[in-house]
Amino acid sequence: MGEEVAQKFVREVRANLVDANLVGANLVDANLVGANLVDANLQGAILEGANVRGTILEGKI
Repeated sequence: MGEEVAQKFVREVRANLVDANLVGANLVDANLVGANLVDANLQGAILEGANVRGTILEGKI
């Protein structure tokens, strides 16, 4: 009887560890998405800056 209880406990712990890993994976994915959005915004800002510089350089200076 005690061994059965121990096995059930081990199964529950393993299930919880899997759940924790899935949550961790989702947080990592969310961070990667966030990082990519930040990168995209930085690239957008750099491109906008380049366009402004291009306009100034092409303008009648």
